[in-house]
Amino acid sequence: MKIYPANLKPLAAALALAAASPAQADLPNGTIGGMAYFTYDQAAWATMKSSGKRSDVHGVDLKSTPDPTSDTDGNRFFYPQLFRDYRQSALIVASGTASDDFIVVRGNPYPEAVEQWRIFDLAQRKPLAQPEGGFAMPVDPVDAGLPIDWGDGYSQTRYDPNPVNQGGVLIRSVIGLGGGFRMVSDFFGQSGSLWFGGLELREQGQPDADDPNYKWYLAASTPAQANATVFELIDPLFGVDAQGRMTLEADYKWGQTAWGAFFGFRNVDGSTSEDGNKVLGHLSINPNRSGAPVSSVPLPGAVWLFGSALLGLIGVKRRIANISAV
Repeated sequence: MKIYPANLKPLAAALALAAASPAQADLPNGTIGGMAYFTYDQAAWATMKSSGKRSDVHGVDLKSTPDPTSDTDGNRFFYPQLFRDYRQSALIVASGTASDDFIVVRGNPYPEAVEQWRIFDLAQRKPLAQPEGGFAMPVDPVDAGLPIDWGDGYSQTRYDPNPVNQGGVLIRSVIGLGGGFRMVSDFFGQSGSLWFGGLELREQGQPDADDPNYKWYLAASTPAQANATVFELIDPLFGVDAQGRMTLEADYKWGQTAWGAFFGFRNVDGSTSEDGNKVLGHLSINPNRSGAPVSSVPLPGAVWLFGSALLGLIGVKRRIANISAV
């Protein structure tokens, strides 16, 4: 089975961004496609402190309590527990159908929802072991529709040269990735989870040195969970490899993202907290592992189950909608 289509179309002018200043260069005129690789720093993810969440599992305020988190079983703040690649559907059923209200009160459990959202076996609530090089996700090329061997629900790569301002957000470019993660926290629910599925890279704002909101983000796109920015890329470095494919190297952090705000990685003045600025891992697209020359272009840069019940999806979406961040 092919990993990605061999006939990648050129990125060409459709995805080349006009330079607004020497500090904001064009995206390289390469082809979109190939493979992306996602890594995470398990210790960094495990030891974060949220300023906005109080756990009903541990009963502690994660900001005011000294050192409440650690990279040990039962004390990890956040970690990926399951990875889905492009061969599996990115679509997730509504979280409410996995709640205790459906399971117990109504006597109407929804097996697919329970399987997707609930993790009752403590032995399964462990951080994912990372494969060498990171979790591999094919990159959707600039073709009509998704590759034929992909499951449903993934984002398609696209570019809008004249994006419409929607709620203060301009989304110019989207690069679809064939993968997603089920996330778990030892501090938010004894059997709950959160999906960051249908991952995509988003270019938001105007590529102008005077626009402080111009950033690249890693975002979740599937509709059954809050569709929002998850991680902010740190000084992403784009390039073109020897095969003419676009490359990317970037660390990532919570930064000024919707989910970063939801988890409380903000100071009183709205700026990103220390943990919100912590480097959490790395994202690569078509990394240079052969030593071949690469032309580089730098660019500046909950559906949680609390205790025995699910937070409703609508409540999470309303909370995300009220976040002033992107």
